[in-house]
Amino acid sequence: MLDVLRLISQWSVPTFIVSSMLAAGLGLRPRAVLGALARPRLVTGALVINFVVAPAVGYAITRLFHLQPAHAVGLLLLACAAGAPFAPKLAEAAREDVPLAVALMALFTVGTIVVMPLALPLLTPGFSVSAGAIVRALVPVMVIPLVVGTIVGARAPRSAATVLPFVRAIASVSLVMLLVLVIGLNTPALWSVVGSGAFAASLVFIAVVFAIGYVSGGARRELRAGLGLATAARNVGAAVPVAAAGHNPEVMVMILVATVGELVVCVGAVAWIRRGKGGTPEGGPSTEPAVGAVERGAGVATHRQ
Repeated sequence: MLDVLRLISQWSVPTFIVSSMLAAGLGLRPRAVLGALARPRLVTGALVINFVVAPAVGYAITRLFHLQPAHAVGLLLLACAAGAPFAPKLAEAAREDVPLAVALMALFTVGTIVVMPLALPLLTPGFSVSAGAIVRALVPVMVIPLVVGTIVGARAPRSAATVLPFVRAIASVSLVMLLVLVIGLNTPALWSVVGSGAFAASLVFIAVVFAIGYVSGGARRELRAGLGLATAARNVGAAVPVAAAGHNPEVMVMILVATVGELVVCVGAVAWIRRGKGGTPEGGPSTEPAVGAVERGAGVATHRQ
């Protein structure tokens, strides 16, 4: 029975990544994405924050908390991975600019494919995964489903609208299975990180990059909230296959711990923005709880047109 659960856990990882990226592509609308990215200063700043500042912050935190090497690698994997598929759902839950969140997600996904193979070997010289192996791990499960979904959405919008709910369901179910099984099968390993500073380091990292993204958004409140949430939502789907390629279970455990920290900070950030401290757009309060909206949409990036 245990072997069956481990097999299901292994398959839930690529299933979640592929389905979430396919759903993201099906929900993309090229015109909306291009319109949202027609801000050179915003795009440049967002790329610098996510692929220069975030890895630097992650590296500093691994030193500050004296993380053991495998845990440091796990945190740095997330620091180099931007463009989480659930970032647009965070924006929706916060009642912010969803098209901007979708555009940033697509931009950051491409950036992750380019930057991670270059940055990770420099930040983690002891991590035995080559740049070529990183590209091979990411392209089949991230780039191809995103491109296929985008093409289908653009050429056959009715078919995309029909398929999208099923892909969403697969992504949501596989995410739940992944979290439950990985936690259940790795409980001893998770307990082993208690007292190591791993969870605290994850919380601090996500909180700091959210704050940097938020402050860097400028005077417009929707840009502040959008960039802050998009920066805080690190791409677990990109980090997991790279960690798996390294064959170090401690790295995967750290990614799981950091994912919990990421969800805690992101849900808190959504609640903070909705309360008005972050400049929520005027209008009546939403009847949908922020946490519920995030949980229902985790791993699925879509924008209803």
